Amino acid sequence: MHKKIIIAITCSVFMAFFSVANASTAFQQLETKFKDNFPETALSILNSADINKSELTAHERARLYFLYGQAYEKARQLELAIESYDKGIAEVEFLPISDILIDSYLERSFSVYLQTNDPAAYCVDRRKALDYARQHDNQELLAKTLTQNAYCYYTATTVNEGIAQLDEAMVIVDQGEQLNVHRKAVIYNATGSL
Repeated sequence: MHKKIIIAITCSVFMAFFSVANASTAFQQLETKFKDNFPETALSILNSADINKSELTAHERARLYFLYGQAYEKARQLELAIESYDKGIAEVEFLPISDILIDSYLERSFSVYLQTNDPAAYCVDRRKALDYARQHDNQELLAKTLTQNAYCYYTATTVNEGIAQLDEAMVIVDQGEQLNVHRKAVIYNATGSL
């Protein structure tokens, strides 16, 4: 009798693990299909994906909401993009700081920027992203966050802070293991804008 219970429990645990592993694999395939698609195609891919969200980890769910946010943003459905980023942030906000948390704040700020063009509205998320990025161990993401946050310092009295953040971002890029020409160009562009 005990052997049957143990076997049943073992089978249940194995099936649950296998199901979660399949969901993770399906999600990774979805991310690969999603890249570089037109907004309508991206939304179609996401909506037709047969992924059970309850089988994904919190980080995977946050990444899924991030993909939805990206697709809605590209389609200029900004309210839906912001809602998707909100859901992703809620999934990982109280977990250890992660790339997806920081990226979700940055992308939500971009959607708010497109929607309002009001620094008082979109810089709130950029400052949160920067706070998290400074506590996280991803220098490339810190450089990106510093660059985006610098745009929040556009007045005559604050522009020096923006330039300082861009200088810090450039130092990080220069000290990186690989030359990131794109990031340098973005930093130079931001410097010129300020």
